[in-house]
Amino acid sequence: MDSPGFKGNFLPTERTINESGFKSEWVVTNLNRNFPQSWTGKSYNPGNDSFGVDFILPVDHYQKSLRSAKYGVLFIILTFLALVFTELTISENIHVFQYLLLSMALVLFFRFLTL
Repeated sequence: MDSPGFKGNFLPTERTINESGFKSEWVVTNLNRNFPQSWTGKSYNPGNDSFGVDFILPVDHYQKSLRSAKYGVLFIILTFLALVFTELTISENIHVFQYLLLSMALVLFFRFLTL
C-alpha cells in the first residue's frame, strides 16, 4: 500500500513514501505524552495517546462515477426547483420547451462528465 494515513495524537517526525512502500518514524518522549513512564493503579489511560497508520484506498473510477451520478441528480433537482420558484415569484409561466432544453443540457453535461 502506498497510501498511508497517519492517525492518533502523534504524527511521524520523518516519513518517506515511494513506489516500494513507506517508512515513518515517531518520536514519543515523556514530555509530549499525557502519562508517566510508570504508575500504579488506573489513574492514567495510555489508550488516549495512541498513534498508528491506516491504509487508505485511493478513489477509483467507479467511485468517481457513482459520486458524479449522485451529485448529478442533486443538481438537476435543485435546478428545476429554482425554475419553479422563479415561476412562482415573477408570476409568469416558463415555456415547456425551455424546460426541455434545460433538461437536455443537464443530461448531456453529466453524461460527458462520466466519460
